Amino acid sequence: MPRLRVTAALLLFVAKLAAAEPDGPTLAPSAASTEFSFTWRAPESCPSQTDVLARAERLVGHAVTHASAGSPLELIATVEAQAGETWQLVVLSAAPGGESRRVVTAGSCDELGDAMALWIALAIDPDYAKRSGPGPAHVNPGVDRVPASPPPPSSARAAGPAAPILAPAVRAPAVEMPVTPVSAPWLVSAGAAGVVWLGRLPGVAPGVAVFGSLSRDERVFTLELGLFPPERAVQQSVSGDLSLATLAGSLGYAFFDDSLMPYAGLELDLLHGVGQQVDHPASADVWLLGFDAGVRLSSAVHRSLRLFVDGHASVLAERARFHVEPNTELFRPTQVGAQFGLGAELRLR
Repeated sequence: MPRLRVTAALLLFVAKLAAAEPDGPTLAPSAASTEFSFTWRAPESCPSQTDVLARAERLVGHAVTHASAGSPLELIATVEAQAGETWQLVVLSAAPGGESRRVVTAGSCDELGDAMALWIALAIDPDYAKRSGPGPAHVNPGVDRVPASPPPPSSARAAGPAAPILAPAVRAPAVEMPVTPVSAPWLVSAGAAGVVWLGRLPGVAPGVAVFGSLSRDERVFTLELGLFPPERAVQQSVSGDLSLATLAGSLGYAFFDDSLMPYAGLELDLLHGVGQQVDHPASADVWLLGFDAGVRLSSAVHRSLRLFVDGHASVLAERARFHVEPNTELFRPTQVGAQFGLGAELRLR
């Protein structure tokens, strides 16, 4: 790499030799030749003058006995060792156009011999640089730099930088993407209510009902469990205690922000009785299947809490009787019953 830097340096400033202004002592043309004269002053460890001239001849392909176009040229080169293992080459040149002084440094004296040979080749044969191709890109910072290409005309510099070339905008064809409807999430609710039954137990039977519901959009599925404590039934001279458990499932549709919800579904009741004041006290169960439909009115008191009033009617699929003795009918549920309730619902999610 040092040899490449020295070579590049010489390529750069030898090209300016003819136009360089004198900055050293004036040299008279040598009497040895009217065309070319070369003097080499270097330590014994460096290449000799004959060796340097031989290297120059190998570069140009002919003897270095004349200068280009017959112009006289005199070169005096001096090589000296510097501090830090650095060698310095000082070249004084005399030509009809003037005199100049140039300095090149390198890491060895042999590199300066190659640099001097290249300098001679360029001085006597300017076309050598064109035949040998472009020089290396690295330039020694210790010498003058020459632009790689001529600067733009003054008119072009005055006009400012050229505007960037922009590719024409291309509008992509519109593609209609299918719109996937986003459905509402499932909501889970739980609640409890105080209710009364009419027609399933003797008189007006109070009880409690708990339920859970799953809703999406306006559709609401509800599963409800009702428990009603024993009620005393009396028939002639016998009596018994009757209790009721209900399990109902319904599907509703909510309107007006869940304020009004009609619903319908199925109901399964278990009527349990224990006979009293009979010859053979025993317990018995009667299963009742019914169809119910109703409506619920609710009002929000909090973002997740609602109060509601509920009422629905139930129709049994078949008539049922409860006996405590083989021939004694204790209670007969009505074919159509009704349930009313008041409670609260908590939106869990």
